[in-house]
Amino acid sequence: MNYLHLMQKGLRLVVKEALKYVEENGLYGLSYFYITFKPTFPGAIIPKYLIDKYPDKMTIVLQHEFWDLRVEDTYFSVSLLFNSTLENLQIPFNAIYRFEDPNEPIALDFLVETAPETTESQDNSDDNIISLDTFRKNKEPKN
Repeated sequence: MNYLHLMQKGLRLVVKEALKYVEENGLYGLSYFYITFKPTFPGAIIPKYLIDKYPDKMTIVLQHEFWDLRVEDTYFSVSLLFNSTLENLQIPFNAIYRFEDPNEPIALDFLVETAPETTESQDNSDDNIISLDTFRKNKEPKN
């Protein structure tokens, strides 16, 4: 049994439920959230200029100025201001490295598993072609 995976899944549910509460009721008291995540995680939708600036980890703050918080099964989305420009971010729960509410205080750290990066080759040269004849057992008879 993979207990580490089960614990991570359970703690991500805490994040999801906290964000659902804020989606429905707003932030209470002095609470605010720091959320650190991997912006290039599959399913994340982040403006390119932010990915260029923060390719490995990015931290957002949900406190006074955030809009359109939506919590879905596998991700949440929120609109935030970046250099006076309102941007909508979509962040998968599995992309989150750290969730923190300094007012409580609570801080949850997560392992972020990423799929191996694949690159597609655009090389069309014949050097990459291997003839199947090399691997055939029954070769054509010589006459």
